[in-house]
Amino acid sequence: MSEIAIDTKTGSKPKAPPIALAGVAATARQVEGEAQILRSANEKLVATVDGVYRTGAKESAEYAMQFIQISQNNLKSACELAGALMAAKTPSEIIEVTSAHARKQLELIAEQNRRMWTLAQKVSAAMTQPAKEPGAERK
Repeated sequence: MSEIAIDTKTGSKPKAPPIALAGVAATARQVEGEAQILRSANEKLVATVDGVYRTGAKESAEYAMQFIQISQNNLKSACELAGALMAAKTPSEIIEVTSAHARKQLELIAEQNRRMWTLAQKVSAAMTQPAKEPGAERK
């Protein structure tokens, strides 16, 4: 390793030539510009990922709320059936009540499945659609 010669008259190390300093300044500006580009790209990426997760969370919450509502309706229907069965006085009334309940439940289940399927497709579409520019609304 070579040592830098010290000027014996002034006692200081020699200064870098101005051309070398200009090169360092240009390199520093270039690095700063590239760092700004990376910061900008990172901010866009974070905003895009944030938008995807927010949309997914919103759609999933809607699905969960619908599921809870359906569960509450089914519980209410079961309680109504229990009350009607307790009020029935003859075996034919019991058969009539259970048959009516079964028909009603079959129609209700078909409608519930249709609604849940529609919401599941909505969640899936929201999570798989291409990411848009940050700040742009997703469906």
